Amino acid sequence: MAIFSRPSLRTVENILTEIYGQDVANEEFRFYEVYDTVLIQVLQALEGKGEKSPNIRDELAIAPQYVLEREALINPIDPHGYRKDLNDRLALKGQVSTMSNITRSDADELEKAENYLAETSMEAHHSDEEIKSTILDIHKVNKDLRGTHRYISTESRIPDFIASHITSVGRRTLLLVEIKPDLPLAQKDVIRLYDQAKLQAAFAFEIFTGNTLYSLMLIGRKFYMKIFDRAACKLRHHLLKQVDEEPYSPPSKKRGRREKKKLQEPDPDPSMWQNVFEETVTKSGSRTTNVEIHGFTTEFKEAMDLVMKSTGVGRIRWGDC
Repeated sequence: MAIFSRPSLRTVENILTEIYGQDVANEEFRFYEVYDTVLIQVLQALEGKGEKSPNIRDELAIAPQYVLEREALINPIDPHGYRKDLNDRLALKGQVSTMSNITRSDADELEKAENYLAETSMEAHHSDEEIKSTILDIHKVNKDLRGTHRYISTESRIPDFIASHITSVGRRTLLLVEIKPDLPLAQKDVIRLYDQAKLQAAFAFEIFTGNTLYSLMLIGRKFYMKIFDRAACKLRHHLLKQVDEEPYSPPSKKRGRREKKKLQEPDPDPSMWQNVFEETVTKSGSRTTNVEIHGFTTEFKEAMDLVMKSTGVGRIRWGDC
């Protein structure tokens, strides 16, 4: 059974010594090697439960630059513009259109309408010519779609690493990892990283099953672990643009009804990032010249333990690290 020990971190320490000795800690790719080594060792130090115990480590993998790709409509669909009854055409699929009486004040129905039209478009794209004629009606009343015959495309996001549990039954995502170089923690930078990680989670939810995903955000030698929920990471049905890159959740409030205002999630703060390693740092002025690693911090071990226990793959044998 593999187990962490301090000599296991010697390679990580040597890489960090090289990074800071050469004064290249502002280059992101340098830290890929650090955390590739750490993540591989974490998975190899796992101890499964019961029948999983002998082979759980053989079922786990770390994938660098894993492409999370989804299909999406090229242009947005305006559900207000669509009033034609589609019952005749959709009878082929046993569906009935409910689009004829939507008003702009009905947020819930607008969400259903947008979902319905987008799903119809996607199904038509992969279906026969008769059902494809349904999408032509949608195109005619959406000016952004007129004159084009290509209405489905793909887009992707690429985390730096993904940890997965892979068996003959399928793939289960355990952890998304996004890495940034060792730079001062500014508020705008941690917000940008957090939004990037949330968007990656939203793309992963489009591809993989499950209602929660863990995201490990690393800035140099500091980390923050976040659990993202599927319900909070909804994407628009159309391709993302710069103006709407954040995951999207339609409003649920209807006119004339009083509802409790949902508290917004607070912005991430630099103080939320904690040290990955128990370390001794040597500096020359303000510049770090060497990092001696003694082990992992309690906070990092607790965060990784939470991921592994919550996903049911076992526990990490940290040894003297």
